[in-house]
Amino acid sequence: YGNVYFRHYRTQDGFVSVGCLSPALNARFRAITGLYDPRTEEGFEFGTAEAYDRLTVLLRESEDLFRGRSTAEWVAAMRAGGVPCAPLNFPPDVFRDPQLLENGYIIELDHPAIGPYKTFGSPIRMDLTPTRVRSAAPFLGEHTEEVLAMIGLSGDEAKELCRSGAAGPRAQG
Repeated sequence: YGNVYFRHYRTQDGFVSVGCLSPALNARFRAITGLYDPRTEEGFEFGTAEAYDRLTVLLRESEDLFRGRSTAEWVAAMRAGGVPCAPLNFPPDVFRDPQLLENGYIIELDHPAIGPYKTFGSPIRMDLTPTRVRSAAPFLGEHTEEVLAMIGLSGDEAKELCRSGAAGPRAQG
């Protein structure tokens, strides 16, 4: 309880995510925020009512503190102090995130039923075997007969399995 170092915080205008997973990063976080963590005291005893109360106060203080500034202000302060952080993106915000756009993680595809739409590109980057999205998502059952043929079923067997519903829905195409 009371993990102030690895969490999302509400700010004046949004949310910021902080990820401090080492004592050194925890110390940087405390230096930037000015928060006092009682767990740094010699002999602090976890599991006591007093410890619970003190950590509850720490958590409340940290949440109140972050609500006092904007996300941009917190991100700037944390990054300047070497603390891993980023604005927390909600789904609609993701498609405007400058870093995601710059890295090519947001792509546009054309789907035969809905037209152009934005989605996520592959986060994996390899020099010798580059990855790429080749097409929009298929219709439900669009490739069922093809996949069944790849495992050795004849065209008629695959069609019969699809017709009976045993191989899932058949493409409506």
